[in-house]
Amino acid sequence: MTIIFPHVPKAGGTSIKVQLENSGIKVLLDYKAPPGDTPWHAQRDATWNRRLSWMDLGSYDLVFGHFPITRYVGDEYNYIALVRDPVERTISQYFYHIQRASLPHLKPSRKRFYESIASGKISFLDYCKRTRCADAYQTYLGRWDRKRFQLIGDTARYGEFVEKFNTLLGTNLTDTTHMRKREDTPRQIPEEDIGQLKTMLKDEIEWYQHFIATA
Repeated sequence: MTIIFPHVPKAGGTSIKVQLENSGIKVLLDYKAPPGDTPWHAQRDATWNRRLSWMDLGSYDLVFGHFPITRYVGDEYNYIALVRDPVERTISQYFYHIQRASLPHLKPSRKRFYESIASGKISFLDYCKRTRCADAYQTYLGRWDRKRFQLIGDTARYGEFVEKFNTLLGTNLTDTTHMRKREDTPRQIPEEDIGQLKTMLKDEIEWYQHFIATA
């Protein structure tokens, strides 16, 4: 049975992606149509869904990538989720986007956005609103009930998740490449902003705490 594993941004999935490419199992990497609310995202989503309509997903062991879990719904699938504390995940994403401001070959609009974040022109809280941080788990995992997942992991216990993943899929992944880019920067978020962020993420935090209760 094919396993569906959405890669929630900044929750430890990149390390897994790198290793999956040489894991020996048959993996469909779905990064071509990530979630979003622009016409570009809608077009990519429609194009990818048309392609999926004629693909034999039953031949894959795993589908992994930046996609909404609702793209793959059916009794023929099992599901995996790896999540992270919503506040930590949001802060990590913020610093990640600051770092991207220095990358070459970015689209002008994207580069301006990253530079505005890095310069402080876009405040931390404004950034959180613009990037819909309060809806990350709704977007990628539909805030589904934990009972719908065969395996659940929390990045706070990353090694345990990798071990269970290996047992389930017969892989030999390690947790040594797990990276937390937030720690690469000395900047800190003011406690006042953290307090407002927690209010903003209230629904995500409540869902997360229930989701990992016995993970």
